[in-house]
Amino acid sequence: MGLKESFQKVSKEIDTIVGGLPAESSFSALSFLEEHAAKNRIKGNIAFIRPLAPQEHRSQYREIPVEVKVEKVTLSQIIPFLAALENSNNRLRIKRLSMKTRFSNPDLMDVTFLVLSYEKVAS
Repeated sequence: MGLKESFQKVSKEIDTIVGGLPAESSFSALSFLEEHAAKNRIKGNIAFIRPLAPQEHRSQYREIPVEVKVEKVTLSQIIPFLAALENSNNRLRIKRLSMKTRFSNPDLMDVTFLVLSYEKVAS
């Protein structure tokens, strides 16, 4: 397969994925994060949920980053929460993840991560 054919194949795949994205403002990553934090009983451990500047790509879709910090959780508390994000039907992706054990109690950790959601850009 030549370079041109590879490019066309990837472009078609991108168009298919973008076609399946929700319309602008139809999904709120913030609400989704709060809802799943409550379901996983870690809502009280959230230090912050901070929306960051959206990035537009190819004038077709927007990547919406949200930074989250969860404090004083165990591994068994945070794993189901992260799995729910990754396995949701809302095309969320965890881009960066940092887990640090607490000095005062090594069984607990502070977790900071960047989650991305995607939406179509109105044309």
